[in-house]
Amino acid sequence: MNKITLILTILLIFTVFDNNISAEDQLTIYVFKSPNGIEWKTPKKLLHSVLSNAFSFKNRMIGHVAVELECDDGLRAGPVRVLTGMSYVDKHIYKKQLLWENKGFSVIFGSVAGRLEETKDLKIEIKQKSNTLGSPRLTFIKYLISPQTCRRLENYHREYREKKYYKNYGLPNNPRKGEGAGCSAFGMSFLELAGLLSDSDKNNWSLTKRVSMDLLGGEGNLHNPKKSVSFLDVLFMSDNQNRWISESESGRSVFFYDPDLIFSWIKNKIKKKSIDQKIITINKMEGLLYDKRNVPTPSDPIWLNN
Repeated sequence: MNKITLILTILLIFTVFDNNISAEDQLTIYVFKSPNGIEWKTPKKLLHSVLSNAFSFKNRMIGHVAVELECDDGLRAGPVRVLTGMSYVDKHIYKKQLLWENKGFSVIFGSVAGRLEETKDLKIEIKQKSNTLGSPRLTFIKYLISPQTCRRLENYHREYREKKYYKNYGLPNNPRKGEGAGCSAFGMSFLELAGLLSDSDKNNWSLTKRVSMDLLGGEGNLHNPKKSVSFLDVLFMSDNQNRWISESESGRSVFFYDPDLIFSWIKNKIKKKSIDQKIITINKMEGLLYDKRNVPTPSDPIWLNN
């Protein structure tokens, strides 16, 4: 046996005994930054930043998360390609609620009509943004995963669509409970189901805020559903009102993943160029690559309300 034949044989053996894992099995999380950033320091700063983004004439006014799933045909007939994300049907819905319906910060807690984004639209947008030098508003994390994990995520996406959970879009909604989701919660649910969402990621990528009942208008106000809170009420609120409240005070709390936080985390990782990660490029867009093919596929139920 000559040297070339020997090398090819060894490579073949490693390929066969590598649990039939293919680089085709991968999960990519695309993260879109908001146009001018979202400021969560105080309620007033939040409203200022949201309005600034809303009238910037740029899309993704509160940031966005999209998901791409690629599974080969190792376990079932035919490959799977999914590229989608959660969005709302009426692109002006939050402007309406803030400016004309006087809901105040109830917009954070409510659900609106939702939809799953189409692959063709996201492909175009990602291609356009990834060709921008430095990709100032788009980055990504790509995970290589096992075929078993890939099929688990495929089943989740298929059932989510079949059950039409996408019809409810809302920041605090938990997609695995059948509540629908906001864009970031939808993206994070794929990582969670793959066993890839660590406690560190949760801490670095999420926020919890508690809003005073005085700032909640309409049905979001559990004490007075007829209460009106205009955006002017928020803009001209007193310094004492302009704060997130404690658990002991009357209000409502919300936990959520913030696309801008995730975006900054990825960019900082790229900048530091740590040895425990790999930086890859799509066109002119840099992102992170993690090989998680040896992470066991979780065995817990997909749906938490079953």
